[in-house]
Amino acid sequence: MRAKVTLVGDTGQPVRARLQLIASSNLPLAAEFQETAAGTFVAKRIPAGQYRVRVIANVDVPTSAGSEDRELWADAAVPVARGARARVTMALQRGFRLTGTVETPGGKPQEMAFESTGGLVSSSNYRSIAITGAFAVTDVLPGRYLLTANGAASHLAALKRNGTLLPSPVLDVAADVTGLDVTISETIRVTGSLLRSDGTPDFNHVVVLIPEDVNLRSRDYDLVRAVRPDTDGAFAITDVVPGRYVIAITRLTRNDDWRDPAYLRRVTAGGQTILISTASGPLRLTTPND
Repeated sequence: MRAKVTLVGDTGQPVRARLQLIASSNLPLAAEFQETAAGTFVAKRIPAGQYRVRVIANVDVPTSAGSEDRELWADAAVPVARGARARVTMALQRGFRLTGTVETPGGKPQEMAFESTGGLVSSSNYRSIAITGAFAVTDVLPGRYLLTANGAASHLAALKRNGTLLPSPVLDVAADVTGLDVTISETIRVTGSLLRSDGTPDFNHVVVLIPEDVNLRSRDYDLVRAVRPDTDGAFAITDVVPGRYVIAITRLTRNDDWRDPAYLRRVTAGGQTILISTASGPLRLTTPND
């Protein structure tokens, strides 16, 4: 059996496209599709079945200044029957538009990054834009995106959609998205020293900062920060978001323990609550008796 996919533009006529991806949700077809004419791609020796084919292609779109290379996409069901040839026409379309506002420290422009974590994968699976105030991002392909603050000493503190706080800075895009509210906060550097009860440096334990707000740390585990002091007992934790934290001293542990809510509860039970701000000075900590 064989499947033929024809890509068409706004006029319904086949368009010459430079494929980035042509793939099926249940069969790896990418290596089998070959272009046979402008906008037409054929794959041979396909088992009978129901397939969903997704395409990403670059097309030269006419503009007033000549032409513009644009990334377009298409998605369609392709049923392949035994002993038959499947033919499907897929209309290429532009990506979606994301609009909203962003609050940045001091109203200064900040970089916000969109990184694809699922859905259509393409050369634009990572992009970064400078934003402040109202923003609009165009030609976003369907998929799941992780939003992060990309500037130095900054952190994406909150992401809301239509006034509702999202549980994580992850956005599913399947249509135009409006009503986004992004809050980007400054981060600071926390320094200090860890000493034993006899005043000697302790470099065999870990200093950990855990957000006091349980909901906040479960929403963004990256806010949990841990560091091992050097041989002089000195430590520095960078990119800390100002706020209330539980600071605790623990034994060396695995990195993935910080994503375990039960482990975090045990650690915070033995810690103390502190306020981290730009006015905070160096911390002087003493290792508790084991």
